[in-house]
Amino acid sequence: MSSPIYMEKRAQLSFCEKWGARIAATVAYFIVKLKPALLMHILRLFVVKQGRADYKEVERIRTSINSVSSRCAGNGCLQRSVAVMIISWFRRIPLTWKSGFRVSPFIAHAWVEVNGQPVGENMDLSNFSVSLVVGGQS
Repeated sequence: MSSPIYMEKRAQLSFCEKWGARIAATVAYFIVKLKPALLMHILRLFVVKQGRADYKEVERIRTSINSVSSRCAGNGCLQRSVAVMIISWFRRIPLTWKSGFRVSPFIAHAWVEVNGQPVGENMDLSNFSVSLVVGGQS
């Protein structure tokens, strides 16, 4: 994925948050190296069908991932979004994972959504063509 590089928001974490985020970011690091079809298959395993989705809680999960991984806090949107899906699965939070692109100028990006709302994204994703979706409406 490629998009403008800037460091995402970080936070002080508890011991459990820090280690949970590190484990999720490490697992995500290996998952994102797989072929897209296998990546989608694995992500489907982390989809929660029912539960309560709280935007602030998912935003805190996203921030925890950014806080333990400089790659995720920078240009690692794919790894970050997969790590958020992993932690959300453990917490039984239903999310939608999306990957898409914009043609002019070209930017590819991956993100998670709660009830159709992108979590923690600073860029306008309305002009992105969504190419892969897992969860929610998939």
